[in-house]
Amino acid sequence: MKVRNFDVKRILIIGAMLALFSLAFAQAQVGDYQPATGFVSITSATDWLVFDGVGWVPAGVPLADLSPFSGNILAQLPFYVDADFTLLGHMVHYQGAGVEVTSNSTFTLGPSSICDISEMRINSGSRVVNNGTIRSIGNYTTINLNDAPNMDTAPELENNGTINIRGELYVASYGRVISGPNGRITGSGTISTGNEGAEFVIANAGGYNAAFGGVRTHDVYNASFVFNGTTDQVTGNKLPGPIHSLTVDNGHTVTLSSNITMTSETDPVIGNPTVRVVNGSTLDVGNYVISSDYDGQGAVASFVLEEGATIVTANMQGISSDKGGTNKIQTGSIQTNQATYSSGANYVFNATQHQFSGCFTTSPDVNTVHDITNDSGIDLCPQFRPLYYTGEATGVFNTDPTSYWGFLESPTVPVIMSYFNAVFNATDGVVNLKWETHSEYNNLGFYIYRATEREFVRAELISPLIESENSTEGSTYTYTDSELFEDGTYYYWLQASSHSSVMDVYGPVTVNVLFYDDPNIIPDKPMVTSLVRNYPNPFNPNTQLEYYLETGADVKFTVFNMRGQIVDQFTLTNRSAGLHRYNWEPQQLSSGAYIIKFSAAGKSNTRKVILTK
Repeated sequence: MKVRNFDVKRILIIGAMLALFSLAFAQAQVGDYQPATGFVSITSATDWLVFDGVGWVPAGVPLADLSPFSGNILAQLPFYVDADFTLLGHMVHYQGAGVEVTSNSTFTLGPSSICDISEMRINSGSRVVNNGTIRSIGNYTTINLNDAPNMDTAPELENNGTINIRGELYVASYGRVISGPNGRITGSGTISTGNEGAEFVIANAGGYNAAFGGVRTHDVYNASFVFNGTTDQVTGNKLPGPIHSLTVDNGHTVTLSSNITMTSETDPVIGNPTVRVVNGSTLDVGNYVISSDYDGQGAVASFVLEEGATIVTANMQGISSDKGGTNKIQTGSIQTNQATYSSGANYVFNATQHQFSGCFTTSPDVNTVHDITNDSGIDLCPQFRPLYYTGEATGVFNTDPTSYWGFLESPTVPVIMSYFNAVFNATDGVVNLKWETHSEYNNLGFYIYRATEREFVRAELISPLIESENSTEGSTYTYTDSELFEDGTYYYWLQASSHSSVMDVYGPVTVNVLFYDDPNIIPDKPMVTSLVRNYPNPFNPNTQLEYYLETGADVKFTVFNMRGQIVDQFTLTNRSAGLHRYNWEPQQLSSGAYIIKFSAAGKSNTRKVILTK
């Protein structure tokens, strides 16, 4: 194990060489501080000297009380930062002196601050934030992030400026180095890590190369890397490995610059090695491969593509979940010991020639993706018969269901609603809500909203999630609102929520609540924006779609078959407020039952129609 402590013998020698103080005199300005003895704390009022323009005199005021300190610190001897402290001026160490940040403190260097150091130690739970410049004063200069029990107490070095290392930057087990967008560490020294858990958080657009690539030697092993910049990033081809983990969490795209090899062993504190693409972020693998370094029993390197995340691959074999009888995926861009692909994620295949998708398993919904895109044509895995998509499909696909390859299925809506109704029960003083679906697919469940006004934006959520049965034959649901205590007219909405974050709102339905009067009174119901009816029904060859608009709006009609597939859609633009009729003659449809969804001004409803030819 590496041990990083101040050399007491060197300190005693330096303490005897007080003649060097003349150098500090030459550099000193009024208000500058220096430690009077070794290992002095910045919270001490008695162990510091201040330069008064003539000489060094007892300071009487702790450095900690002067934060942010605009003077300079001239340190012939080591000292402790054991309270939050900001230095706006400069700090000069002499060879053998050093600074130790301890007691869960943060030591911040301002944008114009220049820190010439001999040694800096950052203890568990403490931080150094460099917004200026840190420079080595000798070839043996070190910055040590000491051991921590876990990442919650990790010592941190946050670099938003420049650090030059001529000795060693040592990140012990469960230490963390953070590189801001402009942070850069250079020098003829070495970056090294302990045996476990070191983490590098990188916001630089140029990735590891831009943040740390200027250092001559890299002795980094089993580390974790987090890319969290605010723009697109590359990993950099100097990314050291094998790595423990890599997280893409920048809301943009991280592009691999080389192959990545992962350690296959779990860490006793931070868990299994994992490459994770977070919701809203994109990992562009290109033609590179992410792989585990071992395929035997107990190997646990994982790849996780979260819901809402995107993977881009140019690999001719796409991505796969097939281990081929081993404990490691055998083909494609991702060759880890296990992989989890979300059915709510996006998949982009961008090879420059015809490409195979690979055979990958998605969850929670098997053979389902959100968006799927290709540039040069793609053959889908034979097991994708069909491959469902809930977003958009872009590109050229083999869609012949009679061929060897898989095929795509048209997008389906989560819920086709039959009716939604609410009735006041005066005997029990409750409102009973009931709804029925024609079919459901990929539906998470339902929520009930209530308001005393007709606007949905005024409504409040009054129910927990009412879990969906996801029956292709449709289901019936009920909910009782027993939290009503005043007479009045109430409006209810039903929100259907899918696993892929698609939400449809139905309603409102109106209920008149009279606790102490005749409950059979039915209030006048003004017409609301909706598809009122169609007639005739059944029809052949055409039917009148009668709809009402409270305000002028574009009107969209979407027609589904009973499997929930879109078979027709059209939009009527700039319709004025009032009652309208539209003659619909679906020449391309065969006889059968269909669902027409009406959408306008943020409101929608559906009706079942029957075409007889």
